[in-house]
Amino acid sequence: MFGVSIIICCYNSAKRLPDTLRIISQINQQNDIPWEVIVVDNISTDNTAEVAEIEWNKYEMDSVDFSIVSEHNAGLNYARRKGAISAKYSWLLYCDDDNWLDADYLLNFKNIINEHSELKMVCCGIAEAVFEKQPNKWFYNYQHLCVIFNILDYGYNIRISKHKADGCDVCGAGMFILKNLVMDYFTSQKHMILDRTGKKLNSGGDTDLVNYFLSKNYEIGQFSSLIIKHFIPQVRTTRKYIFRLTEGISYSTGLISYKQNLYIKRANLLILSKDFIGHIIRLNFFKSALVIGRHLGWQRAYSEISNSK
Repeated sequence: MFGVSIIICCYNSAKRLPDTLRIISQINQQNDIPWEVIVVDNISTDNTAEVAEIEWNKYEMDSVDFSIVSEHNAGLNYARRKGAISAKYSWLLYCDDDNWLDADYLLNFKNIINEHSELKMVCCGIAEAVFEKQPNKWFYNYQHLCVIFNILDYGYNIRISKHKADGCDVCGAGMFILKNLVMDYFTSQKHMILDRTGKKLNSGGDTDLVNYFLSKNYEIGQFSSLIIKHFIPQVRTTRKYIFRLTEGISYSTGLISYKQNLYIKRANLLILSKDFIGHIIRLNFFKSALVIGRHLGWQRAYSEISNSK
C-alpha cells in the first residue's frame, strides 16, 4: 500500500525522543500521503517505550497510526529490519532518534518521486547541526563524521547514482527506501553489518545498504530539498568521541570490504608509522591519534574475520 512508514530506531532514547516526536507531529498534513510512525525499542534499559507513548499521545493525531515494537537482537540494522517488517506502507523513512525532519519533508518527497519515479532510495541532501553546546573550532574538520553536511557545498542540488562508480555517498538518517527492496537486502545477508550496537560506534550499515542497492543497479537520489536537523550532544563534540567513531568506521570498513570479497590483510606498520610520524612532525597530534584509531579498527576487523574462517 502506498504511503510512508516513519521508523525511529531507539536505544536508550528517552531523553531524545520527545523533541523528535514533537517535530514529526508538526509535519505538513497537506501532502496527501498516508503515513504512520513506528518506534523500534532495541533492548533499551531506560523507559524509552513509555516516553514514546506518553509524548505521542500529547498530539492527538488520530489520522496517523502510531506503534511501538521491540527488537531483542542488539544492533541498528536489526532494529531497522524489525521496523521494516512492522511497516504497512510501501516506502520506509528511517529517522534517527536525534533527527528533526523539516515540516515539508513528506511533501518534498512526494514531489521528488513524482518527477523521478525510477528512484528506489531517496536521501536527504542537507543535515544541519543543532549543538547542545557550541563546539570548539577543531570539531568542524570532522563534523561530516557526525552526519553534518550540505550537498550544495559540493556543487550539487540533486545527485543521482546508479553505479558504485558514481560515488554516491548517502546516509541512513532521513532515508526513504522501498520496503520490498530493503526486505530483499535483509533476507540476503549472511553477515549482518550491525552498525550501532549499544555504545559501540560501528558505522557500516548505511554504506552496506547503499552498496547493495547500487550492485543491483537501483537508482539512488540525494536532494537538497530534503533537510533534517541533527541534534549533537556535547559528548559527541569531544576528541574522545571522534577517536572512538574513527575506530568504529575503520572496523566497519574492513567488514564491508570482506563482504565484497576483497582480501583483508594486516595493516602495514611501516606505512602506519610514516603517517603517524608525519602528523607528529607537523604538530597535528590529534590526527596522529586518529591514525592509531584507524589502525585499531582495521585490526579488530582483521582479527574477527581471521577467527571466523
